[in-house]
Amino acid sequence: MTKKLIPALAAASLLIPGLASAVEIGTVRAQEVVQQSPQYEEAEQRMRSDFEERASTLQAEARQLQSDIETFQKEADLMAADARQEQEQELTTRQRDFQLKQKQFREDVSNRERELFEELMGEVRDIIEKVAREKGLDLIVSDPVYAKPSMDLTDEVLRRLSQQAD
Repeated sequence: MTKKLIPALAAASLLIPGLASAVEIGTVRAQEVVQQSPQYEEAEQRMRSDFEERASTLQAEARQLQSDIETFQKEADLMAADARQEQEQELTTRQRDFQLKQKQFREDVSNRERELFEELMGEVRDIIEKVAREKGLDLIVSDPVYAKPSMDLTDEVLRRLSQQAD
């Protein structure tokens, strides 16, 4: 209910001249704040360091598995039926295991990205809220189509995020 009320109040404040002067509004280009913040860069570096080794290991395993499959395909006709069946089963098992590892890796990356993004957004929200309170604003609109430059808090929020990162 309150999610619908805030945009309605914002729209009403723009349409009703008396109300517009009573509500102090600021804007933030949220996407820009997130992407330009030092915290975003730090989160990206953490992601790389957290998953770089595991990604390399998976790539090496994929290359080895592909090589073993190609070798098997070349030599399968020359192998005894029992050996060929055993080798084929082993390769199938390895492929399944590898696919499971890949899936788990993607899920882990996705979960970690979500964790870091939520953490970053918490920091961004806190800074936006502090700036809004200090400036006596009643409402912050994220990513408006148009706003007067004097209403835009993006640079101030980025400056504070940079100070917080130091």
